Amino acid sequence: MADDGPAMRLLLVNCNTSTTVSDRLQAVATSVAAPTTSITVATPEFGAERVVGFYDSFVSAAASLQVMSRFRGQCDGVVMVGFGEHGREGARQLMDVPVVDITEAGMMAACLLGTDVGILATSEQAVGPIRESVRAMGLSSRLHGVRVVPGASPAEPEAFVGGAEALLAEGADVVLLAGAEMLAVQEALTRQCCVPVVDPLTTAVKWCESLVHLSLSTSKHRDYRWEHGKVLSLE
Repeated sequence: MADDGPAMRLLLVNCNTSTTVSDRLQAVATSVAAPTTSITVATPEFGAERVVGFYDSFVSAAASLQVMSRFRGQCDGVVMVGFGEHGREGARQLMDVPVVDITEAGMMAACLLGTDVGILATSEQAVGPIRESVRAMGLSSRLHGVRVVPGASPAEPEAFVGGAEALLAEGADVVLLAGAEMLAVQEALTRQCCVPVVDPLTTAVKWCESLVHLSLSTSKHRDYRWEHGKVLSLE
């Protein structure tokens, strides 16, 4: 896509059913996207209002694929907004545009910035899915650990400082935030800890824009090929 071409259309797929969260995601994504990028947020019609743990994640994956299917041919790139959640492989087979998962974007960006990545999460139930997601990327050797700050809210960024400092004391040299509404936390920890702190949502939005600009999309040569004549039955 040329820089002087038509507006880029990015689809953000919220992993949960909260339209309030969707509105906040749109605001954050719009704040970092190029002026010529239009952001649409799709909210699943079923699933959990807050996705935590394996069961919620698998239900969320089906719901996300269902709502995503309605945008085939209507967007230039997709950002999947759910940290450690399932579904990215199915999305890449379904869609004919680049699909960027915030977990992958965040982890891969963190690996460019240091050698040992520490992930900061807010729920014990999120740890298993996060580790599985990193394992599926082939990046387990770069994951120093996942530390949980129970009950911490992105609205109170200072609550995350102790967890970040603990990760650094244990040997991590980059902090990745496990969540889509962590921009304020990223800014606070960067000031406090003086190490790279990665916000996965903003990273994913910029990476997706870059892939579209470079005319790069998912390979359909083998694993992600859509079989000719396949009929969708997601409705």
